[in-house]
Amino acid sequence: MSEPFPPADCTGCGRCWFSENPLHVRVFSVDRERMSGPSLRFVRETPEGSAMDMAGGHCAALRVDERGRLVCAIYAERPDVCRSLVRGSSGCKDQFDRKRGRPDVLLGSLRR
Repeated sequence: MSEPFPPADCTGCGRCWFSENPLHVRVFSVDRERMSGPSLRFVRETPEGSAMDMAGGHCAALRVDERGRLVCAIYAERPDVCRSLVRGSSGCKDQFDRKRGRPDVLLGSLRR
């Protein structure tokens, strides 16, 4: 049985958090201006530019809250690329389809 799209809630899906690409979540100067010290600790510099650190195949700011939801540790200061990804949008659909099943094992372990 296939999962319905769009997901009812982003905090239950989480596919957009996952990538093997170290530049999956780019961080630009406008993002840095918004970020405080605690948020900046998740940013890594690469020869190609700044990006959120990808730890274990997912953004390092990914957290699982007490209710088992996938949440962003720096939500109020998240990069613009994260702000622009809207649930149900074409970008969301792309992530949903391309990463179907791929993060499920890790998501399950993060929720335990």
